[in-house]
Amino acid sequence: MEVQTASRVEVMGIDAGGTMTDTFFVRADGRFVVGKAQSNPVEESLAIFNSSEDAPAHWARGVDDVYPELATCVYSGTAMLNRVLSRKGLRVGLICNKGFEQIHSMGCALQSYLGYALEDRIHLNTHRYDEPLVPVSRTRGVTERTDVQGKAVIPLRVEEVRQVTRELVEAGSEAIVICLLQSHKNESSEQQARDVVLDELAKLKS
Repeated sequence: MEVQTASRVEVMGIDAGGTMTDTFFVRADGRFVVGKAQSNPVEESLAIFNSSEDAPAHWARGVDDVYPELATCVYSGTAMLNRVLSRKGLRVGLICNKGFEQIHSMGCALQSYLGYALEDRIHLNTHRYDEPLVPVSRTRGVTERTDVQGKAVIPLRVEEVRQVTRELVEAGSEAIVICLLQSHKNESSEQQARDVVLDELAKLKS
C-alpha cells in the first residue's frame, strides 16, 4: 500500500456505469488512483461513496482526508444516460416558462428522420417523434422572464409556482424539474422556484 500525503488531492472524477462505478482522485503532481464499487441503480449515491472510499485507501487515506482538499469534481454517468434511453425512473413533472409548455414535445429534428431516404426527410408527415420524456399533462408554465443578458425582466410569480407544484403532485409527479429560460446567465429565478417548490412539498407532506 502506497502512503502519499505530501501532494494535495485536487480533482475527483466519477464514472457511474451500468455495472461498476469508478472514482478517480488526481493529485496536484499528476498521480492518480481509481476506486471501484458495484453500481446501485436504486441508490446511485451509495456506489459513488463506496468507490470514493476505495480509491484513497490505496494511499492510506480516507474520504475525510481528501474531500477538503478538492478543487473540482467531474461527474459522468452512463447509468444516468441508460435511464433516459430506457425511459425508466421516476415520473417527472416539469416547471417551465409560461408559453413554452409544449416546446419539448417537438423532439429533436435529426432523430425524427434518422435513416430515412431524402424524399421522406423533406416531408414532415413522414417523420416519427418519440413520446416526450415528460408528457404535457405533467408540464406547467409559470410567469417569469430573464433576458439574454441575465437581467430579470418579469419577476417570478411565486404563487403560480405554488399552484403548479400542487397540480403536478396531483398529476402523479414523483420528481419535479425546473427549467427556466436564460438560467445559465442568471440562476436566481430557478433557485427561487426551487425553494418555493420545496416549501410547498413540505406543506403537502404535513
